[in-house]
Amino acid sequence: MSFGQAIGRYIESLGVPGQVQTNPQDHYSVERVSTDPPPTWVLTRRRIIGARLRDAREAARLSQEELAERAGIDRKTVVRLEGATSDARLGVWLRLARVLGVPLAHLVRD
Repeated sequence: MSFGQAIGRYIESLGVPGQVQTNPQDHYSVERVSTDPPPTWVLTRRRIIGARLRDAREAARLSQEELAERAGIDRKTVVRLEGATSDARLGVWLRLARVLGVPLAHLVRD
């Protein structure tokens, strides 16, 4: 049994809801994936953050395509973030903030 499998079994034994997914390229990486929909407050925050991203992009006079290209991500990711239908890893948000010339805190603040 690999280390990742052992961790996955341990997490399952705790009774935490969701599925254990291991990264096929790094079998030591174990991630909990919830099968429940996110709480309402999470969806509300996603919409607010997505609107800030769109406003910052428009203030920088960039299209979604231009922003994505400069940040090194797919345009669909920008669409999903602005539309509040997806989350992104911290690295994506850091790249977006840098391209837009705004502090990360500006995009994600309360």
